[in-house]
Amino acid sequence: MQELSEQVQAGLALLDQETADAILGEETDEHRVLIEATNAAMGMGWAAYKSHGMRETPASLRYGGQTLSMVLTLVHYAYALGVRRGRDLG
Repeated sequence: MQELSEQVQAGLALLDQETADAILGEETDEHRVLIEATNAAMGMGWAAYKSHGMRETPASLRYGGQTLSMVLTLVHYAYALGVRRGRDLG
């Protein structure tokens, strides 16, 4: 678990929310679709876990919410980094 946490933290350390938001400016349709798709994919995972016996407890809900937040942040940062890379190359 420690190694996984370190890998997530490395991704989150690439940017911060303010910088990502400044790079992106106005939200684009593509960004919105990626965020919605990521949210839906995480929802599919949650549904699969529950259908295979995972109990819905305060701890599992908290962990699921934290995981969703981290994944959505990573998608947001990845999109911003892509936009920045495109500007740098253009």
